[in-house]
Amino acid sequence: MSNIITPPHLIFTDIDGSPLNEGFVFIGESGKDPVSFPINVYWDEEKTELAQQPIRTKNGYIINGELPAKIYTEVNNCSISVSNKNNTIILIEQFFEQLALAARVQESVNNETSRAQLAEAALSTSITNEVARATTAETALSTAVTNETNRAVSAEAAIQTQVNTLGVGNKAYLTYAAMDADKASIPAKSKVMVTNDATSSNNGDWQWDGTTFTKSVYDPLQQAKNYADANPMFKSVAIVAGNNVNNFVIDGKYKLSANLATGNLINWPQDNAGFHQSGTIFVLGITSAGVDYPTQIYLPYVNLFKMKVRRKISSTTWEPWGTLSTLEDLVAIFVSKTELTASNTALLSEIAQYSYFGKPFTPAEILGTAIYSTNTYYVGLNATHTSAVNFNKIKARIWNPTVGNVEYRIFTGSAVSSGAQGYFVTSANTGNYTYTGTCKVFPSSDLGDESIIELDQIISIGANSPFVIAFKHASLATFRIGYHTVLSGNLVSRGFNLGATNTAGWALNITATNPAAFIEAGFQLLLDVMTTSDNSGSDYVPTLVIPPKIYALEGLESHIYPEHTLVEDYKLYEHDVTCTKGIHKKRGWVWTPTSQDTAGTYPITLAVHNKQTGVLQDVKSSSVILAAKNAYSGITKNVCVIGDSLVQPGVITQRLLDIDVTDVMNISLVGTRGTAPNKHEGRGGWTIADYTGAGRTYYRFSVSGVVVEPAVNATIYAYGGSKFLVQEIALSRGSGTITCSLSSGSAPTNGSSGTLAKDNTAAGDASIAFSNVQSQPGNPFWDGSTINFANYLSVNSLSTPDYVFIQLGINDTFNLTSDVAVEAFTSTAFPALDTLINSIKASSASTKIAVVAPPSYADQDAFGYNYACNQTSWRTKRNIITYNKKLYEYYAGKEAQNIYVVGGGVNLDTENNFPIFSDGVPVNSHNPKLEYPQINAVHPADSGYKQIGDVFFAFIKAV
Repeated sequence: MSNIITPPHLIFTDIDGSPLNEGFVFIGESGKDPVSFPINVYWDEEKTELAQQPIRTKNGYIINGELPAKIYTEVNNCSISVSNKNNTIILIEQFFEQLALAARVQESVNNETSRAQLAEAALSTSITNEVARATTAETALSTAVTNETNRAVSAEAAIQTQVNTLGVGNKAYLTYAAMDADKASIPAKSKVMVTNDATSSNNGDWQWDGTTFTKSVYDPLQQAKNYADANPMFKSVAIVAGNNVNNFVIDGKYKLSANLATGNLINWPQDNAGFHQSGTIFVLGITSAGVDYPTQIYLPYVNLFKMKVRRKISSTTWEPWGTLSTLEDLVAIFVSKTELTASNTALLSEIAQYSYFGKPFTPAEILGTAIYSTNTYYVGLNATHTSAVNFNKIKARIWNPTVGNVEYRIFTGSAVSSGAQGYFVTSANTGNYTYTGTCKVFPSSDLGDESIIELDQIISIGANSPFVIAFKHASLATFRIGYHTVLSGNLVSRGFNLGATNTAGWALNITATNPAAFIEAGFQLLLDVMTTSDNSGSDYVPTLVIPPKIYALEGLESHIYPEHTLVEDYKLYEHDVTCTKGIHKKRGWVWTPTSQDTAGTYPITLAVHNKQTGVLQDVKSSSVILAAKNAYSGITKNVCVIGDSLVQPGVITQRLLDIDVTDVMNISLVGTRGTAPNKHEGRGGWTIADYTGAGRTYYRFSVSGVVVEPAVNATIYAYGGSKFLVQEIALSRGSGTITCSLSSGSAPTNGSSGTLAKDNTAAGDASIAFSNVQSQPGNPFWDGSTINFANYLSVNSLSTPDYVFIQLGINDTFNLTSDVAVEAFTSTAFPALDTLINSIKASSASTKIAVVAPPSYADQDAFGYNYACNQTSWRTKRNIITYNKKLYEYYAGKEAQNIYVVGGGVNLDTENNFPIFSDGVPVNSHNPKLEYPQINAVHPADSGYKQIGDVFFAFIKAV
């Protein structure tokens, strides 16, 4: 007799769900370790060809030579162990029984036949009983319906009787006397209205309680009177002892009818012979400066004294009282009708763009004839104008190729100094700016055309006021600015502004000398009211998000997939890529360098256009860095990779080792997790807060019999009164480990066994048996009181890394619900992450630290399978790309400190390199056509992890 041993599914799978390649299979005595107690197994049913153990796998199948094969044994039960090429155990079963044996099959058929016959008999009895129960229930229901109908009819009759008894309850009369005369017929608790009484106070709403009429305080006329009485514009406020005139800020009149002894009032404008002189103070809310602070005018009751006036100039400060000698003094304080008309006309002209600053400048005059780029840490534009200027956009030729925020300050009036070549700002006045903010849009590349700078507010500059508009990059990256070398046309003999010192000051001199050598190019100040909205609707403009550098290496395929560059669906726009290397495909840019490509830097520009109009929406530039293939020949680089569940499986780090096999450089991985040589510091579910504090303890359950995998960071299981949130999964064919964080309750005892019971609606089996649980230690970089990377290396006897990769952000932003929330999070998270970075630098100043931008996510199918209706793909994608945008801005420009930004995620194909239902599922219950949806929302397939690993390796070779 011989029995065939087959896997329970079509193929064996590795820990990441991919078909098991180059795996090892051991078959042994039932109930014993198959490696230590092997049994004879055969390639043929006749048992003539003995199979040598371990048996190997290829693409998930057991193979004999290079061909898929079957295994036969003489026994009915056996033990089996399966491991991958890294000797990681995928499956171990000590009591394995799945045998193709004719006698057993017939026995199973007979047993199933008997079971089915018994079930049919039981079902027939159940049907008979159900018919009787249903008949009884129908009779009871009919009786209940009849009773309820009778009750409802009685209730309706009672209600109608009560209504008839109470009466109308809402009447109106012409006069109060008519209402009073008819009170006997008015039901109690009625509202009554008097409409035309000759005595006005009698008109309005009255409430009748059966005995007395009471006037409503909420009568509309009474409310209007109360409002007027409380408003100084309608009824003057009597000034009494103890009042502080500074508190009179509501428009209206405030009267001191009789003199008060000096000292009874605070900040009174006029005293005489020991008394506060009586008079009226008028408060008006509009001043000539157009600000929302009130003006007070004092009119004395005695002609001996003159009018006085003052204005509030800040939230807490008033001007001193000034004397008005003539009517002209008073008129000068306020905007005249002519001035107001002129101002409104100018504003409307700017909105309609009939007239605006810089309109006469031609495109050539705006572009300039040369580009200035030497020590341009601060650049600015300066001018003056005979009319008031209102704007929120600037058309000019200025750009900054470095990713990050561009700040601005606008100086006007006395804060601006005048010289022979234009207006400038001295060091003493750098803090006396009129406006400051961050540009919403600032060009990052030069398209050889006029560019638009969009500010975050509307700017108003008065007529004939000199001004300087200054710009600074958040990381003090230098600008490029167009200028002219010859004065012509509409140009003015004036230089542009320049701050040539890379410090935090805002002093901007003029670049020109006498005669002018650098003539300021023309620029235009535009007012676009549509851009002041919330960026919603048809006028919305997308923002491209790309890393400052893309790292490439000969033989490795480099990508910029568009789904990583926009918070929106990239398919909403048309895309352009400009680069001398690679090709622009339907889904972004791709380049596989060859030996013919020279190591160096290659500029790359991405642009998006409106799909309907073709109008350019945004453009961003970066640099492709091609590393030398022979870099670090014969040198071993120590590499530590820190991260969350994207690092935890070890596929990214294994990719580094795989590439290393054929490279001239050697890689040695540093870490406390994983199996040597594939070491790392990846922990599922971990966040920036975990790695910059004491961290958290996890609990690893050894499980078997799992049918539906739980969802990471979603499924909760209960055991022993405690609840556990799933953080890491390492399963193959239902067996392996599930690692959880403790959500509530007490920690389980190491070594205990039991059953996990699902406690929420996320994916996963209702119950999972576990044979063992072990606690996993917290943050390895925490020394008990602080982050101490040197201590981590010492206590674990680890080599000092040459490179440290930090890839976090997935768990930090996953559940946030708005872009604003993500931006607010990064404002505190990145400074916290700096504590870890600074500790690494303190342990070794030469260590290069790569802050990695994570990839985006799978589609909504995967989110549905993992999180039901509790999370969406679009929201999490917006979160992670918003996070990456802020990461690029915060860490760009720090390479001198050995801190680098690596866009590892942009190389990942989220549409094709995430796990799918490989066998397919029907599109719906009535259509057998198969589809292959994604089934893991967060974690890529092996192919996706390898794409991230390619970027890591190229970075190591490049820096």
